[in-house]
Amino acid sequence: MGHEVISGDINGERSDYRYVDMSEPLPFADGEFDVAISLEGVEHLVNPVRFIAELARVTRGGGIIIITTPNVMNFYSRLQFLFTGVLYQFNPAAVPAITRGEVGDRGHVFPLSYFQLRYLFGQHDAHVKAVLGDKWKRKTLLPVYFALLPFAWLWSRLLFFSQGDGSQTGRNREMFDHAFSAPLLLSRSLVLVLEKSD
Repeated sequence: MGHEVISGDINGERSDYRYVDMSEPLPFADGEFDVAISLEGVEHLVNPVRFIAELARVTRGGGIIIITTPNVMNFYSRLQFLFTGVLYQFNPAAVPAITRGEVGDRGHVFPLSYFQLRYLFGQHDAHVKAVLGDKWKRKTLLPVYFALLPFAWLWSRLLFFSQGDGSQTGRNREMFDHAFSAPLLLSRSLVLVLEKSD
């Protein structure tokens, strides 16, 4: 399609990929890319904050960052957490025993919500343009979700609009609307599209 694509991974299984360890500085120049994409990786890191900073660093001003991660804000994950204290797709029993400094896939060790990602990318001048998702999770529970939705909506409304002096009303409205969008309430994965400021 006329784009030059550079793929990266840590496993070294493909000769056409660059070696990239997401827990280390990315081997690319500042502003090197028009678009940076991270697919289901940030949740595997012990320090995702550094990786988020690196994604923003290698993306040019006006460029796009797309990141996907398990959606810990969907209704199913919220219900699982309510009854077990464990977020969906972050079962501590499934995490391999990898010691500090050892290289290996740690599994899903760091859940990040839409709100956390929005804040962390915002610290690097990357702002949310779209909130998307993939396949809906546990559709058979839709009647339960819809029964709980009015309570969640009211409680969240109190959180978002009863705090502060009103100077953040537009930002709070956007976060509230995103929090109650179908992708965040129902999708298995969160797909966040951000634009880095010039």
